[in-house]
Amino acid sequence: MNIIIQSEPSMAFYSGIDAPDVDNRWRRLVDVSEIRSSLRISGGETPNASITIDNGDGELTNRFSGDVLRAAVTINRGGTMLFRGIVRRIKTGAVITLDLEA
Repeated sequence: MNIIIQSEPSMAFYSGIDAPDVDNRWRRLVDVSEIRSSLRISGGETPNASITIDNGDGELTNRFSGDVLRAAVTINRGGTMLFRGIVRRIKTGAVITLDLEA
């Protein structure tokens, strides 16, 4: 599984051997929550997800202080896109948590 964040520069995080073709990539993807749909007032659905990335050494903290908020992001598994949306919230620490919204 991998995620690709279309920030400047683009970044990718993956688990297993599924490494995307992006220059800035790290094998640090810890967890991808279940992709959920919550009801909006208009009656439609807005899918959302949460991603957890290992940042135990603090190396990635500065990379998430730039143009990552509201950047486009995709979640992929085995060449199939499971989710496309934007980063709507970032929490940094020993792990980085990204909340995504379609």
